[in-house]
Amino acid sequence: MTRLSDRKPTPVEFDVHQDNKDSSHYAIDLRQSGLGLPDRNYYLKNDDVQIKGIQKAYQLHIEKMLSMAGETNASDAAGAIMETETALARVQWDSVDRRNVLKRYNKVTLDQLNAQMPAYDLLGFLRALGIADRINYVILSEPSYFAGLSKLVEETPLATWKSYLRWQTLNSYAPFLSARFVDENFAFNDTTLNGIPQPEPRSKRGIDLVTSTLGEALGKIYVAEYFSPKSQEKADQLVRNILITYKQSIDSLDWMSPATKEEAQKKLAAIVPKVGSPTKWRDYSSLVLGRHDLVGNIMRANDFNNRYYLDKLGQPVDRSLWDMSPMTPQTVDSYYNPGTNDFILTAAILQPPFFHPTADDAVNYGAIGALIGHEISHAFDDRSSNYDEKGNLRNWWTDEDHIRFNEKKSALIKEYSAISPTAGYFVNGEQTVSENIADNAGLSVACRAYETSLHGKASPVIDGFTGEQRFYMAYARMWQNKTREKALIEWMETNVHSPAQVRGYITVQNQAGFYDAFDVKQGDPMFLAPSSRVSIW
Repeated sequence: MTRLSDRKPTPVEFDVHQDNKDSSHYAIDLRQSGLGLPDRNYYLKNDDVQIKGIQKAYQLHIEKMLSMAGETNASDAAGAIMETETALARVQWDSVDRRNVLKRYNKVTLDQLNAQMPAYDLLGFLRALGIADRINYVILSEPSYFAGLSKLVEETPLATWKSYLRWQTLNSYAPFLSARFVDENFAFNDTTLNGIPQPEPRSKRGIDLVTSTLGEALGKIYVAEYFSPKSQEKADQLVRNILITYKQSIDSLDWMSPATKEEAQKKLAAIVPKVGSPTKWRDYSSLVLGRHDLVGNIMRANDFNNRYYLDKLGQPVDRSLWDMSPMTPQTVDSYYNPGTNDFILTAAILQPPFFHPTADDAVNYGAIGALIGHEISHAFDDRSSNYDEKGNLRNWWTDEDHIRFNEKKSALIKEYSAISPTAGYFVNGEQTVSENIADNAGLSVACRAYETSLHGKASPVIDGFTGEQRFYMAYARMWQNKTREKALIEWMETNVHSPAQVRGYITVQNQAGFYDAFDVKQGDPMFLAPSSRVSIW
């Protein structure tokens, strides 16, 4: 899925991507947006002392920023803005509902569009973008939100909307303005929200900005410098081996029927790995940049990137592109896209501690192998399994398969929901379940792939550790992490992944091989009774 811009200071967000029910065409999605705090929970959890404190600090932050920008009645404006954003939060869908890809596919023709939100001329907006003549429908991701927003538009005074939009624009560009705006923006968004005491060096912020605006231009330089042909060859081989192991594993699944296994094999065979860097690089030659115009450059870069995606509407789908913004070769990340049935492993994640071309096989399978397995497993998780091998929403499971799979899914939700990484806050098992499934499956399949690579021989002992032990140690090493408490709380409120420390130990507790590798027995801190372990692949 492609984001039009990382900064959207309006209550409506637009995305261009392949139509979920016809992946041969691009469609435009209309989505909820427009909050200054990380998630709707930050406005609605009034029984949480820490979040209540953030609400007060946020309103004061708005007031201070508006005052610095010349707002004469900043206090009243900040109060009205906070009320408006809270009203937006009330009508927005929560993180669990937003995971439901079927519920979010709501096709609306252009002549029906304004009836969904009569107080706002959405069709006029599409015309202003110059795309209304290239599409005949849009996808409304959260229909009830747009109905609620329409009422809010009518009920909220125009002066408040002007203040709100002025604030959101200021908030978007604050990191690139003069020092006092940069400092105040950092004080709230980084220190108050995440507990970060000081900003990153300016050079690092500059690289991040170039990545977000000219990502593939910088990526081309990064790949030439840091991603060798040897790394490419080794990574490609690992991907092939993990895919082969998945092919073998599908046939042994106890929860999937023969008919569904046949469809699963078809989908697996159609998965396209995209490893290291794009085969086609984006052309930025038409983007005009000025040496002494930072904000202007950002505005032009946003317009350029927006137009890049909007221009896809009405054009043939090019499945070879890396259109997972902001996924660039220099981004330490990986991603499975159900609409194209492919996955990306960036050049940056194909670096230590995730991967090294000369590392012991056990280490590479336990780290990047598990991540490769993680991404492939998304093709068969509770969300992406709704898509077929071509990337279209289609139910290819039997009802009995869904029942058996949901039993395992429910057990995983229960297991993770009981975990409290910091006092008073628990992992949201429903919000994170797709990623937890992928961790569970990816590690299991990577372990089997490593065993296959031994060709029946015992694993070599290195530094006193067997290959099986080094495999699980490599997996745990990936999730070594230091997180401030405030950042951890924000993560659990907003992120679809469990916190790193949870991923590092809960996943291995569900793996039978872990118990064999370290001779873990009842009474040991990481022992989990066999009846409580969840095994999916």
